[in-house]
Amino acid sequence: MAGLVIDAGCRDVRQLREMRFPAWCTAISAQGTVKNSLGSVNTPVVCAGALVRGGDVIVADDDGVVVVPHERAAEVAAAADRRSQFEEKVRRGIASGGPSTTMNDDVRQRMAELGMTWVDTLDGAAG
Repeated sequence: MAGLVIDAGCRDVRQLREMRFPAWCTAISAQGTVKNSLGSVNTPVVCAGALVRGGDVIVADDDGVVVVPHERAAEVAAAADRRSQFEEKVRRGIASGGPSTTMNDDVRQRMAELGMTWVDTLDGAAG
C-alpha cells in the first residue's frame, strides 16, 4: 500500500483520512509547501534520525514507522510473522480471561529469576 512518511509537516489531514491515504508526519500545518525544485529519487536521506536508502522497506502503522534495510527485508519479515503469530496467541489468551504472562513461559521464568512471585488470586494475600 502506498502512503507518506515525511520528516516535516503535512496538511489537509481530514481529507487524507477521508481518502484513506496513510500519512505519518512530524507536524500538522495549514501552511502549504513550496515546490520550486524537482527533488531527487533513490538518494539516501535521513528521516527522523533514520537512514533511508532506495530499496529499503518502510513499515508504518498506528504504533510508528520503521525502516528495514533492503538486505534484511526477508529476515525481518519472517521474524515479524513469528512475532505476529505469538502476539495473536497472547491476545486470544487475554480475551479468554487469562493474564498475558501465562502465554509466555519466558516471562514467568524471568520473573522467578528476579525473585518475583506470581499470585493467581488475592485470597489469603497479605493486606
